[in-house]
Amino acid sequence: MGRPKKPPVEPPEKCAMLCTLRLIEKKWAILVIGELTEFEELSFSELQRKIQGRTGDKISPSVLSSTLAHLEDYGVLNRRVITTERPVRVKYSLTSSGRKLLVVLSVLKSWGFHWGKKEIKKCDLKTCKHKHIPLIPEEELAKYLRQ
Repeated sequence: MGRPKKPPVEPPEKCAMLCTLRLIEKKWAILVIGELTEFEELSFSELQRKIQGRTGDKISPSVLSSTLAHLEDYGVLNRRVITTERPVRVKYSLTSSGRKLLVVLSVLKSWGFHWGKKEIKKCDLKTCKHKHIPLIPEEELAKYLRQ
């Protein structure tokens, strides 16, 4: 029972970078992935509550549902239907490839921390709500960016 499995989406350009961008460009996708890297498995309502708690923004059920389906289509999200409980519940977790996106989140967080726009308030690591996403030291990140 549940959504029929689709093959992972392949962009017509067959470009790895565009494929990754299409995966994370969907509204709330990065935050869903971020929450599931910290918490192994979450229900729909738990995900919604945690994202709203971190951002202060309201996330509509239809937008979250669309994002979860998008991530599942890309093969980075597992959807487990629990029929033994009433009402029937659904739990979400990252696939093996989805868990590897922690590296992408870490690079995004680190770039923003070290080189983000000056007008944007710098992330305060003491109050950062994404402590589970590692920050790469500036020197180490700069090595990779110079290549």
